[in-house]
Amino acid sequence: HTYFRLGAIEKAQLLGLQGLPFVDTLPNGRAATDARAALTVDGEVDRVYRNAPDRLELNDSDRALKVSIEKNGLPDFVVWNPWIDKAKRIEDFDDEEYRDMLCVETGQIASPIRLEPSRPWSCGTGFQIVRR
Repeated sequence: HTYFRLGAIEKAQLLGLQGLPFVDTLPNGRAATDARAALTVDGEVDRVYRNAPDRLELNDSDRALKVSIEKNGLPDFVVWNPWIDKAKRIEDFDDEEYRDMLCVETGQIASPIRLEPSRPWSCGTGFQIVRR
């Protein structure tokens, strides 16, 4: 999992998902579309964005950082933060750790790949961090 350490979750913005459909696994896997220009987190979030663009930007104004997340060969992004109650239930997660992290990971989630013997498949994810 790709967990990004943030100064404060309330001040972070994830850009590049506006207008994209996603599956919200909370509470029952409903489908929706993200209308906001920037995704901000103010509660538990667990979403799969299907066929997302290859580049997202995570802005952490509290730490004056911008993280570019670029993928190739992977169509989906997962965005996750357990928030208060779930953080307390996860054994290897500090009760307050939700305040300074956001999981943004690339993946092949919505439509799994079936690899035949001797058939190659490749993908990748890269990150660039810029201090402001």
